[in-house]
Amino acid sequence: QFQNKSSSLKEKEKVSFPLSNSATESAKKKQKKKATKRKGKGRMKKSDDSIGCKSPAKKNFSRNDFEGSNSSSEEDKATDNSYQRHIRERNLLEKQNAEKLEQQKLKQLNTQIERHASNGRDFYINEKYESSALEYEQAIKHMKEMMSKYNSDEIRSKFFTLMSNRSATFMMLKMFSFALKDCDEVLGNNSECLKALLRKSRALIMMGNIDTAVASLKMCSNKSNEVLRNLLYGDRKSREVMENFSTESSRELENVIRIRKHLHHMDTYYQEGMYEQSLNHAKLGIKLSMLNIRFNTKNVFLLLKMRKYDEAAQACLDYAVGLDLSENGLTSSIFKGKYSSKNSPPFKTATLILLNSEYFLKSLMQALRLSGKTEEAIECLGMLVERNVNWARMWHTLCKSKKALKEKADSLYKNGKYNEAAGEYTNLLQLDEEDNVGNSRLFCNRAAAYMALGKYNEALRDCSEAIKLCSGYNKAYLRRARVLKFLSKWNASSMDYETYISNYTYSYSDFPGHLSAVREELQEVYLTINNIKNGVGSKKGSEKKSNKARGKNSANKSQKGGAKEDSWHSKYEPEYRSFHNSKHRSRNRKEQSSECDYGHEKCFYDILQIESSASRRDVIVAYRRLALQFHPDKSSAPDTSEKFKQITEAYDVLKDEESRRKYDQGLIS
Repeated sequence: QFQNKSSSLKEKEKVSFPLSNSATESAKKKQKKKATKRKGKGRMKKSDDSIGCKSPAKKNFSRNDFEGSNSSSEEDKATDNSYQRHIRERNLLEKQNAEKLEQQKLKQLNTQIERHASNGRDFYINEKYESSALEYEQAIKHMKEMMSKYNSDEIRSKFFTLMSNRSATFMMLKMFSFALKDCDEVLGNNSECLKALLRKSRALIMMGNIDTAVASLKMCSNKSNEVLRNLLYGDRKSREVMENFSTESSRELENVIRIRKHLHHMDTYYQEGMYEQSLNHAKLGIKLSMLNIRFNTKNVFLLLKMRKYDEAAQACLDYAVGLDLSENGLTSSIFKGKYSSKNSPPFKTATLILLNSEYFLKSLMQALRLSGKTEEAIECLGMLVERNVNWARMWHTLCKSKKALKEKADSLYKNGKYNEAAGEYTNLLQLDEEDNVGNSRLFCNRAAAYMALGKYNEALRDCSEAIKLCSGYNKAYLRRARVLKFLSKWNASSMDYETYISNYTYSYSDFPGHLSAVREELQEVYLTINNIKNGVGSKKGSEKKSNKARGKNSANKSQKGGAKEDSWHSKYEPEYRSFHNSKHRSRNRKEQSSECDYGHEKCFYDILQIESSASRRDVIVAYRRLALQFHPDKSSAPDTSEKFKQITEAYDVLKDEESRRKYDQGLIS
């Protein structure tokens, strides 16, 4: 059976049937599909030639062969549409994610801005203005970042409110130019912001721009009055706010009037020679207008003229602090160093700040040089010499030479070469006659050398000169008290001891128990005075006892000078008069009046009833008051004419500085 079946199949294969046109077309399509399948297999596997088979013969297909390919192109279009739809969906998702991220960033910025703004408000309320300014700075920085992406009206209004708040903190920190910039930006956005307008006028007043400040104040008052007229029957709170602006602007206008009055009185008193009154008006003007150049220059000039060098240096420092804060703001060296009125900046910092203002720089160097601060002066002048400032070279060499000579004189004194040390101190005194504080110390040092040599009269003269040049130099009082004790001038010595003890401040150079030792010396002087009063020992007897302890040379000199107890003291001690008049007026008036003539027949200061430290203005006022009281035409007392002559004589001597100086030195009797 199997053989029959296979033979029948072979016979069927041999039989050929005629084919129709449709059959031929379908056959062609099948052949085409087979050909494409073979090509695909050829890509995946090795070629037929490599296997050892021949490649099929190439056929040329006509256009009719591809008429049935429309279904495949439609499938391709469907796939393309699905792919494009997928891309669109993906782009939409990416866009939505980006928007979500932006919203999250915006929320984060908002939270940061609100946090910094609230911290700034809290710090401002608690008067921590530095921290408040830094917080507002961060808030404004984030707000600018937000405005670069979203610039809406709400964001702009928030931004300008932050600027207004920061200007308030700048005003409290005395950064007036930065406060002015913030106010100008706020007014550029809203010209009717009365708060910014009022703050701008205050900043201008503190910077010394009085005329522009008056214009902005008038604008503020006019706008507030106009709003008040419109709100005649309006909201009560808004009316209160406008009334507050009106009163504040009128108050600032009153301050402007005060500033102009102080300027006028300052100039008039200076022209009349009343420097103390002119200085007072300059200081009052600085309180109202801190950086006003006229007030500051006159203040420093008068302090230098009146030889108040420490105050002049401090005034230059204050001006430097205000200038640096106003010009540099949060980046200023003063703000970074956190200096204040209690903790002043170093002179080096002030020197760098004042490089562009030559007058204040020269005044600061002069104040340092003449106030005895030689080390600071050398350091600051060296900085100026490095920056090729020509006028600083001469002062720098002068200060360096003074320092070298003083070190030489001090070393000679320590080595016991007192004559040579006194000569060096004399040369130093001739080197710079303007340096009153430094020269007072040199006089005191030379007095120590004279005391070691036994020249007590010269030592007394030098101590009195030191006190005359610098009345606050306490060491000179102690040295003069000891000299007077050697010369047996007990009353004068006790008063100088008391002055030293009352003005004593601890110094690192003082040995332990220094003040107690000085008190013991004073007790010895008191004991001697009581013994003389009680008649236990005469003056000469007490002098002899003290002279035996000191030696014959000092005894002879003390006996020569002891005949008139107060003659040397009165001749070389003008400050003794002011001390007598101020502190010891209540103690033993008879003794003081007998010691008050200072070697003169009449004490002109007592005649005019003033102190020796009185100013020229005080002399004039006292003369006019006493002249009205003791003028022969006004009074019928018998000794009126004599008293009036004494008053006029005292006034003629004391009204002139040169004659008064000679009188104090004992050259005029």
